[in-house]
Amino acid sequence: PVAADGGRTLTMVRFAQRPDYRQENAPDGDLVTFDEASSTVTFTVPAAPVVEPPPPPPAIAPVNTVAPSLTGAAKVGEVLAAEPGTWDTEGLTFAYQWLRDGEAISGATASVYSATEDDLGKPVAVRVTATKAGRPDGRATSAPAVVTLGDAPTVVEPPVIGGEPEVGEQLSVSEGTWSAEGLTFAYQWTRDGTPIDGATGSAYTVVEADEDSVVGAVVTASKPGYADGTAVVEGLAVPGEEEPEPEEPQASTTKVKVLDRPVRAGERVELRVAVRTVGDMVPTGTVRVKVMGGNELTRRLGAADDGVRTLKLPKLAAGKHRVKVFFLGSDEVEASRKVLTVRVRPAKAGARTEGPGRSVVDRW
Repeated sequence: PVAADGGRTLTMVRFAQRPDYRQENAPDGDLVTFDEASSTVTFTVPAAPVVEPPPPPPAIAPVNTVAPSLTGAAKVGEVLAAEPGTWDTEGLTFAYQWLRDGEAISGATASVYSATEDDLGKPVAVRVTATKAGRPDGRATSAPAVVTLGDAPTVVEPPVIGGEPEVGEQLSVSEGTWSAEGLTFAYQWTRDGTPIDGATGSAYTVVEADEDSVVGAVVTASKPGYADGTAVVEGLAVPGEEEPEPEEPQASTTKVKVLDRPVRAGERVELRVAVRTVGDMVPTGTVRVKVMGGNELTRRLGAADDGVRTLKLPKLAAGKHRVKVFFLGSDEVEASRKVLTVRVRPAKAGARTEGPGRSVVDRW
């Protein structure tokens, strides 16, 4: 039997016939004939057992050999990009799912992701799914990156202070223009760079303590998830009480008169020095007298002297002596001087001198 016979009934018929012959006992004996005989056998062929082919080996998912990675700054507002990594299979397509704290972020299925305020301080990673027809999917996840504050906004046009910098007047500070939108602003007024207690509004009223100082402000721009940006505003000078202009020193003149003339050798020359101003200022200060080739004398001119002092020179020898008298001046009165020649006559007969050409120093 063949496979097609399995489970079917087969019939076999066997036929037998003896050949005709003449009887042997007669030469012309009768012809003896025989009818054909048959035998039938019926049997059933059992069905062949069904042998199932072995199942094909299961398909193997792609295997990741180099983990996916992230590029870009992990900061709020910055874009992170996913690199799928390396796999042991070619012809793969990749799908992405971004994760926050290991949980899928709704809608974040692109190869790039912009970090938000919700990610601040949390680890963000990407899960990559590798697919190929006829094979199960392979999956691998990148190392996480903790998201930090975004960069602080920067000033485009700086804030300015408006108003009159005078006691009792109100100053105001503008926000300025910044590199980001959606900002909120805080203010701190300063006096010579030092914060003023309680002055945290956009307006400030100048007080007496601000006189003779520079009033400025610091503007802080804030946005959730980002570092604060600050701008130091150029301040305004608050004048103090006006001080009277200092008066210019008054001009002076010095006049000298020799008393008790004639002067003879061995006598002390007495000078009357008078310092006068062009106004009503009483001169005070120092009077200095220089005798050419001799000594230098000084005397203080006080307010009670009313600008006049009398002083004596050392004893002089007979002859002409050049004398310079100086008023050294003060903050209120300018200096002045007088140069004169004093003539000393010879001593009278019998008069005592200290010797020719010698003088006695008068200690004041």
